[in-house]
Amino acid sequence: MKMLIVLLMFVECLWAQDLGYLNPVLRNYLDDVLKYINFINGDKELVLSKYPEEARNHLTAIEINSEIVKSILLDMNTEDFKKLVDKRKEAYYFDTYSIMKFRKEYDKKITKKLETNIESNFITIGGFEGIFNLVMLEKYNKNVAQLHFGHYFLRIKIIDRYNDVYESSGMKFSRNIYKAKIEDFIKGGKKIKIGDVISFYSMDFWSYENNSLEIDNSYFLGLDVIVDKNFKEQLALRVTGEEILALPIVDEEINDSDSEYGVGRVIKWPDFKKSLISIFNSY
Repeated sequence: MKMLIVLLMFVECLWAQDLGYLNPVLRNYLDDVLKYINFINGDKELVLSKYPEEARNHLTAIEINSEIVKSILLDMNTEDFKKLVDKRKEAYYFDTYSIMKFRKEYDKKITKKLETNIESNFITIGGFEGIFNLVMLEKYNKNVAQLHFGHYFLRIKIIDRYNDVYESSGMKFSRNIYKAKIEDFIKGGKKIKIGDVISFYSMDFWSYENNSLEIDNSYFLGLDVIVDKNFKEQLALRVTGEEILALPIVDEEINDSDSEYGVGRVIKWPDFKKSLISIFNSY
């Protein structure tokens, strides 16, 4: 582990990224993430030496990198892993959009390197965080992990909805646009306030069921911050597997029929909120 720390410090100089314009809370997390990414991106031979020749012939460089990221995170002791989780929690709470914007800009540069060198061993921030999420599923239970994955978890009331067409890469997709009032929240950034009206979307092909939220109904759901190609902020409904996980709230009772959050199937909203906040803050 000491050798890894020395290598991280050395490689950081080779792949330096100017984070000076970011708030210290954001830098605190991104500095750690980029140290690991730069360590892997900076030494192809070291990466490949972790695997026997036979394994190298069956895995792409990115697949090998992914396994190494996973190995590094799994090998962290409980205290160090918790510190990284806490730094991410604080950074995303402070300014989710700036984190996602930086990630998009950084990953775009890495993608260009991949386009010019398909044998390269570059890994993106998005790739790192995806593996980070998988490791959290192994270290923590599903209920805890998904609370960390999503950017916002809110209680909202739908006040309007309509459909539009979204175009991407020459293809057209139907999507639902919702306008909603925030009634309460379990996890939100500094911008989230009770009483605010927000807009978010879901794509028709994201889910085979529960794909429609009704006007005047209240729901508990997760939203993710999306940075579009013009670097504008949008909110998208979170999806679990093939289902949009929007739980209806009727007469102050939340109906979690599949016990997705592990705190009961039918439970009063104040008790549900208290339980989930306790779970989120305990890890």
